[in-house]
Amino acid sequence: ETDNTSSKAVDLQLADMDEAEIVEMVQEPETPRFMSQVSCSSDHSSSEPTSLPPVPSAQQTQHHQNLQAESVSENSKMQGPMVGTTPSQMSPMGTPAHHSSTEPAGSLIDEKTALSKQAAAVTSDATFASTTATKTRFDSQSSLPTSPFHQPNPEMKSGSSVFGPFGGPSPMDDAFSSILSMSDADRRYDAWIPSDATSHILKAMISGGQGSFVPAVEQLSTPGILNNEPQGDPVRDLVLRYMGEQEALRRSVLTVDSVTQDADGLKKLMNAGCLRAAIDLTGRLLEQVGQGYGKAGQVTVHTPHSLQLWFCRLALMVKLRMHEASEAEMRAFQTLDTPDLYFQFYANTYPGRRGSMVSFAMRLLHAELPLLCGRSQETLDRLYYMLAVSTRIKSNLMSDLSEDGSSVHMTYEARKASIELWRKREVDITYKIGSTMLSVKDYEGALVIYNSLLEKDKNSYMELLAGIGRIHLQMGSIAEATRIMKEVEAESGKTDSSLSCHNLINRGLVAMCGANFFDAYQHFKSAVQMQPHNTCAVNNMAVCSLYLGRLKDALNTLEQLVHSDPASTLHEGVLFNLCTLYELETSRALHKKQAILDLVSKHKGDGFPVACLKMA
Repeated sequence: ETDNTSSKAVDLQLADMDEAEIVEMVQEPETPRFMSQVSCSSDHSSSEPTSLPPVPSAQQTQHHQNLQAESVSENSKMQGPMVGTTPSQMSPMGTPAHHSSTEPAGSLIDEKTALSKQAAAVTSDATFASTTATKTRFDSQSSLPTSPFHQPNPEMKSGSSVFGPFGGPSPMDDAFSSILSMSDADRRYDAWIPSDATSHILKAMISGGQGSFVPAVEQLSTPGILNNEPQGDPVRDLVLRYMGEQEALRRSVLTVDSVTQDADGLKKLMNAGCLRAAIDLTGRLLEQVGQGYGKAGQVTVHTPHSLQLWFCRLALMVKLRMHEASEAEMRAFQTLDTPDLYFQFYANTYPGRRGSMVSFAMRLLHAELPLLCGRSQETLDRLYYMLAVSTRIKSNLMSDLSEDGSSVHMTYEARKASIELWRKREVDITYKIGSTMLSVKDYEGALVIYNSLLEKDKNSYMELLAGIGRIHLQMGSIAEATRIMKEVEAESGKTDSSLSCHNLINRGLVAMCGANFFDAYQHFKSAVQMQPHNTCAVNNMAVCSLYLGRLKDALNTLEQLVHSDPASTLHEGVLFNLCTLYELETSRALHKKQAILDLVSKHKGDGFPVACLKMA
């Protein structure tokens, strides 16, 4: 298991994000945020990719509302079939099965995700869950208006009337005007290279007269909410079932009606761990922009704000392991490459602005969804396509062109910042590729990817090396893992004495893999003495106690952790292990589980995974 408190970590395993850290602000896109999560890897659950939903900021919307005003009254909706779901010939580049970028990559400051718990899967008992720490960063784009964008006019029924406001040439659609109307940050974060088919449509709309070219509905993204049933509160339901109506009434959590119906209310719900209520609120906000329940298949107007709402909703659904439902709603966006997802499609609304409205984080989420639904090769194909586009953008920048290959003047500082951003994104994608291979137990492929990252992400060299050692542990190569761990200890001892706790955990993991549970227990105990709330060390210490036949000690170890600080230590994996120990200890385990349920009811929101309590 990975250390939960690592300041830098590597994404060797797809994992959940913590409820308290799920909110990703977008007011300052240059500043990445990190999140960590201890997740269960037992039979009843598996690690999940997590995408952090950036919430549109109300402060960023005012500037764009005037640009929206002239087109709001002209927009309308028209019926159309559901869009296709498979990536088509629109892709301009191939997607090799196992190809990694050879371009030099800068240090990754944004995303260092914790080395996989399962790379250190040392708990041989199938009923025991492991704890995972992840740190993830997603780039996001600035948000736009929070007011409704789409006010349909019932008198407009023809396709040309729908696209009329967008298709005409803009007087500002030239390189000089683009510089005036786009900030460097906008251009940098919006940049994406469309496929040949999409590029042809965008050029046809710009070069023709207003409304002269109308794309087919099948070529557009037509999203809509597929299920508007309230998500409910599983924790309250469990309290009502096992502890009575009186206790259920005492549970006090935020609901969708107890917060403001805007982005601020969405942030409050997510900060409080009320993820199901947050999903309900995203449905209401999407209804305001004409993309709510029953709108799937209808032509609509997209904005960065609406796409961020969709990203937030889909990421929350993934966090709650609603994978099929999330993929079903994502399907309406096809490959995230339809013309109406680019600013050029709305030339009058965003004069001179170029690039995609889809954030980089949403593209990563789109790529990872097939893996969650059991289609790992499709995820690899999408990730390698993203890697090819990112490499091409970086190549354009290094050839004194703009991100999309056009000749636009850029200052030295702006070009340097863009190159650094896309180097980081290349590294991010490479981590995800390695994580995908690791999740399907392609250890050899994962080792190739992570060894290549030792050169591309030198700032995370020690964390990467430790993660590679843990992969060898999972492969059964204990001798090689021991050699690598000793190298990590030697290097870290020269640079940072605070890493001694992590080294103790590494020693414990090696000892556990060699079935030397007594020595492993001593190593984990020393780590806990240094960091009493280190969830990884405490959990593994309890595991060693169990294998040494000390059931009571294992119970006491986990109970002390849970009761010491319930607000921060009620982790899914820890509680699953604790409830498993209760079942091993006594036939009256239900009574003790109710005490844990009471703690969960007092300190957690409706997004808590109650399955870990084993009470259903």
